Amino acid sequence: MLYSLRQIEVFIKTTQTLNITRTASLLNMTVPAAWKQINNLENLCGKKLFNRNGKRLSLTSEGFFLIQNANKLINISGSLAENIKLIQQEKQTTINISVGSTLQSFIFNFLNPFIHEHQKKVQFKFEIDSQTHSLQKEQHDFYFMFDNTKINHQSYEAYSLVMSDFVLVCSNMNKLAYKKEILNTDLQNIQLLHSTRTHEIEDSYTAIRLINHYFDKLKADWSNKTSVIYFETYLSLREAVKANLGIGFLPRILVDDGIKILSFHDENLENMQLKVVGAIKKEDNPSYTHLLLKEYIIQFHKNHSC
Repeated sequence: MLYSLRQIEVFIKTTQTLNITRTASLLNMTVPAAWKQINNLENLCGKKLFNRNGKRLSLTSEGFFLIQNANKLINISGSLAENIKLIQQEKQTTINISVGSTLQSFIFNFLNPFIHEHQKKVQFKFEIDSQTHSLQKEQHDFYFMFDNTKINHQSYEAYSLVMSDFVLVCSNMNKLAYKKEILNTDLQNIQLLHSTRTHEIEDSYTAIRLINHYFDKLKADWSNKTSVIYFETYLSLREAVKANLGIGFLPRILVDDGIKILSFHDENLENMQLKVVGAIKKEDNPSYTHLLLKEYIIQFHKNHSC
């Protein structure tokens, strides 16, 4: 079964209107006839091209993949046919993904919809590591990390996903959790927790330099009034906060249940933000699923422009 130009015409117009009634009106056809063209094209691909939500439609990842070349059908009809063939003949592929240990929770939630949609056709292989060594050897198809100057941009293209500021946190069991606003005087005689961050994020990053400098100032101001416990990673610091060992500064994206963000205002904290990026390996002949995940990342980047 081959696709028809009418199917593509209806498909393209529907991606613009996202409303089948509006599509039918613009193309001078009935609504059932318009649906028939869409259904036939979906049957040809073997995948849904639109999500149905009442009268409102939205593109699936396969629909988004197909529309990339559909608009240029007159000149590159052969390319569109190849895309349909890729969808039809999709075989199980393996995607190698590296995730910085600090970002596990955020990235798994970020990838959750994509993984559930494609888990039958894709074997996802995750490695949780400090990434420095594997980056040098370019071992993985995708990297998710805090902005890292060690990315080889000749081999990878990087897209920002989210900016995370630093917040002062304590356990829900801590007495400070019930205060509406935290003052500097409230932090005196309080056990402070801090991360040395000896790996995964370089000391050269502005946000890390600033938060460390800021924390050093706190120590100097309160050297005789408080003590400090140091942790190698933000994950271990977070668990210590949960256990109510003290209070400390965490990237906001690491805050989860059992932790209270304190209302602590200091203009020095405003510029202390970490950027989370997704780095995509440049491939001469990428798999269909590789292209879909790439588009998934790019769309998230566009929708949450940092």
